[in-house]
Order: sequence, then C-alpha cells, then structure tokens
Amino acid sequence: MNFIPDSRFEVNEPAVISETIDGETIIINLASGTYYSLKDAGAAIWAAIQQSASLGAIAAMVRSSYDVDGHDIEHEISTLVQRLVEEDLVRPMLGDVSPPAVRDPSPEERLGPFLAPVLDKFTDMEAMLLLDPVHDVDEKGWPNLRTWDCRLDA
Repeated sequence: MNFIPDSRFEVNEPAVISETIDGETIIINLASGTYYSLKDAGAAIWAAIQQSASLGAIAAMVRSSYDVDGHDIEHEISTLVQRLVEEDLVRPMLGDVSPPAVRDPSPEERLGPFLAPVLDKFTDMEAMLLLDPVHDVDEKGWPNLRTWDCRLDA
C-alpha cells in the first residue's frame, strides 16, 4: 500500500470491537472469532484510526510522541494499515470528515523509542468466540435475541 497522507480508514464496525488497557489494544473480529493485539505505537495508531485521523496526521503524531531515530514512519504505518485491511479490521473511509485536533505532547509525555508496530494474531479461541450468544442477536443488538420462525408449512 502506498502512503497517501490524506487517506483515512475506519474500524470495520459492527463486526470489529476493541479495548485498550495499559498500552495494549485487543481487537476482536466477531465475524471470524479471531482476536489481535497491538502494543505501544501500534495501539496509538489504532486509536488515531478510531478518531478518523489521516495517515499524514498519524505520522505526525508518531513523530511527536516517539523518538523515531531513522525509522521510515510512513512505511511502518502503511505496512500496519495494509495488514489491518487484509484482516478485515479497518476499511477505507469514504466521504469528508473533519480532521481531529492533534496536539504535540509535552516533553514529559513523550513515549520513548519508536518500535515498529506488530499486529499479533490469535486464532486459539475462534470456536469459543463464535459460540458466544452475542452472534445470535437481532439488529437491535444485545440482549435482544433473534427470534426464529420455526413453523412448518406443509
């Protein structure tokens, strides 16, 4: 994927959910039952995608938050976003969206050295996640179970 600064991506909702705890983002694809982990800069990039930030704004945020020391930030972001697209976790955003305000962190807020983001993929719980009753809800969502028409018309 080529790095196009104005490109924006969005989370593939409602099939994809995520939660960030202590600098690690856990992402679950409810359609496949696969879950993923992003840490450090990867979690920060995910959060920026959730805020509709452009790739250019994400690169600027990474540069201002981390010591990048020779890393090709645009390449690292493109590689991660391409993987997120391949895993059906994000999709290109269509239409115009007002860009979020990105502020430069203070020296105390800098997060240290940049490490290339790695999307760890876990498939060990696919069957369990797919058995979860959340998959049996109607369009109103949880806790409204889907009703099935079981009439036999003979």
